[in-house]
Amino acid sequence: MNLNTQKKCSWLASLAAALLVSTTAVAQVPTGGFQLGDAYVWSSSLQISSQPPNMSFQGLIRVDGITGATSFVTQVGAIYSNITYDPFRDRLMMAMELSFTPYVNGLYTCDAAGTLTKIPLPFLPYAVFSAGNGNVYLAFNNGAWTELYYLDSGNTLHGLLNAAGTGNQHVTAPSNGRAYYYYDAGTNSILEFYAGPIGPCGSYGNSLWVDRISLTPDGSQVVGSVISQAMCIGSPSPSGVSRGPGDKIAVSLNTIASGIQTRVILVDPATLGFSSLAATDNLATSTGTYSQIYQCELVLDTFYDNIRMFYEGQVDSGPGSGIVFTPDTSDPKVSGVGGSAEITYITTIDYGNSGYLAYGAGSSGCTGPETIAGMSSPKAGTTSFRFVGSNAPANSLGLVLVSDVPDFIGNDVLGIGVILYLDLINSTQLMPFDIYSDSTGHAATNPIAIPASMAGQTFYGQGVWYWTTCSLPPLNLSTTNGLEFTIQ
Repeated sequence: MNLNTQKKCSWLASLAAALLVSTTAVAQVPTGGFQLGDAYVWSSSLQISSQPPNMSFQGLIRVDGITGATSFVTQVGAIYSNITYDPFRDRLMMAMELSFTPYVNGLYTCDAAGTLTKIPLPFLPYAVFSAGNGNVYLAFNNGAWTELYYLDSGNTLHGLLNAAGTGNQHVTAPSNGRAYYYYDAGTNSILEFYAGPIGPCGSYGNSLWVDRISLTPDGSQVVGSVISQAMCIGSPSPSGVSRGPGDKIAVSLNTIASGIQTRVILVDPATLGFSSLAATDNLATSTGTYSQIYQCELVLDTFYDNIRMFYEGQVDSGPGSGIVFTPDTSDPKVSGVGGSAEITYITTIDYGNSGYLAYGAGSSGCTGPETIAGMSSPKAGTTSFRFVGSNAPANSLGLVLVSDVPDFIGNDVLGIGVILYLDLINSTQLMPFDIYSDSTGHAATNPIAIPASMAGQTFYGQGVWYWTTCSLPPLNLSTTNGLEFTIQ
């Protein structure tokens, strides 16, 4: 028996031992109940079959990240900010009114069941965006200017100090204070996207601008000067900002110009350069977010009341362009039927860490494709790193395989009927980790310690699950996407 055959037999034995020991493992997962990749939509004009015909209301709905099916979460009032997912608190966060009483209006967190919890603030923020490390940044417009604050991990409010340390950081924003913001971990900076003056673009109307605000390591103060960059791309305004492919930022654009127009761009946070992700015609681009599961932009089209998928490099023309993601039978609809003027926001459940690259689709389980991601940055010396996943078999024990050699094409190297994106035979480092799923298929490993000696090394991970609820010949196994990550 040669070395490669011995390795193959060893991995087969490891898989069998890990996956057949138990299918009723106790899940060690976050408590918010969110599924990685799901989208959450707030609309000012929702319609649902349980309401009277043609009666719309303001509410929050969940869009399954795998199937696109919708479900009702909770009825709320008007939202004054975007909605964002904070992986540290494992909650959605938004500024909204539950009535017209100022003591009720404020910043709220929301779990997957729709339970709302108010965080007391002396003001109502116009933007809420998470750094993923406990800090949540807020933009507030006092009528004269817009300035930045942040909540620390204990929900204590602080002003974000300017570089001179003399007061809160002011930001460029429209007169109403509203703009789209994003915290980028790779550059440790805040990026603000807004419609600004024509500047160097030399066209009529506004231009799209981005400001980069660099921060101290603890995120409490600005470092250096703010860098502003005009993006000469017509006269759009931003309508959604999210983590895109690799370390890029996906920005949806709201433009009413006719003809084929760039509706989604990718922005490099380091250089502030941009490229087109997708161009379409006849699309009411009200808002958008990037799907790390399907590696495409999900655009909420209020003309047709559905979400459409656009892949990098896609150019479509004609009404109803793009691939429909939400089924025609969706109840509730993702926007109000028969109009395009409603206010909408959308976000995806994404742990938002730089340094990851998902690749491949794996072999689907009984309920469709499965995902794997990292819940926190893979930093050397940490003791709390975890892998997370979605769409796994309920209440089960799976296996995450980590290797130092990838197989980006994917092969059934072990002869077990599933695609693996790891070269297990030629790897010099092979590490298995147990991963546990809960009743919803949301999964996570226990905390993992990363030795300081691994700094700078690149690894490749993939999840494997065993199913009992359907037949998946020959061994009832399924696999997730592959995940490349570098220890920081």
